[in-house]
Amino acid sequence: TVSSFLVKCAGVALVCGLWWLYFSWFKGWLEDRIEQEGSIDLVRNAYSFVHFLVVMGVVAVAAALESAIAHPGDPISTPAATSLVLGMFAYVGGIAVLAWLSGRLVLVSRWALLVVIAAVSFGAATVDLTGAVVVGFAAVSLGAIGWIERGLRRESP
Repeated sequence: TVSSFLVKCAGVALVCGLWWLYFSWFKGWLEDRIEQEGSIDLVRNAYSFVHFLVVMGVVAVAAALESAIAHPGDPISTPAATSLVLGMFAYVGGIAVLAWLSGRLVLVSRWALLVVIAAVSFGAATVDLTGAVVVGFAAVSLGAIGWIERGLRRESP
């Protein structure tokens, strides 16, 4: 069906957005910071404690996508919206925490768009938006974050 196709396309865009936010510039920047610092504490915090948040975010987003794909024409459920919001917070927020711990870099655009995603996702459960709309909005939001931060790739703080 059309709704099934749309939610799957939105899901692929969301997964690509997650990948882009980490691998476009941040991974290289983080590796450079760790090499410059030479601190075992930074390595421990970056690659174990805080990356756990990032991985849990991916798992939570995947659970939300599974629900949206299983019921493409239905309004997104409160548990699925909650999973999407918490997953986005854990993933994007985890990267923002890593940026702060590694080099006192504040990624304001990520925090600001997370607030918008939370409002839309929780609001979607009350106004009966379909999963495709909510997942699509989350994907567009990640794209917006990447667009806003495109200068960071060139500057490599």
